Amino acid sequence: MERGMPLTVRVEVDETGTYVAEVEDLPGCVTQASTFEELLRNLREAIMGNLEVRRSMGYEVPGDRRMRLLVDAQV
Repeated sequence: MERGMPLTVRVEVDETGTYVAEVEDLPGCVTQASTFEELLRNLREAIMGNLEVRRSMGYEVPGDRRMRLLVDAQV
């Protein structure tokens, strides 16, 4: 199995307890959620949406490769 492209994600918990994640490798790819599990689901959608927009704008994006999500969280 081919290894995926690693993405660096910064996760923080704001003053209201909301999880906020930013994919550092994909400018503008940010999401939030009330639980960590929901955040992971939202991240997948945010990443896929970001890549779809990049593709439509003619930017190069990874092809049929799986992506590895590396989360560095301090909770």
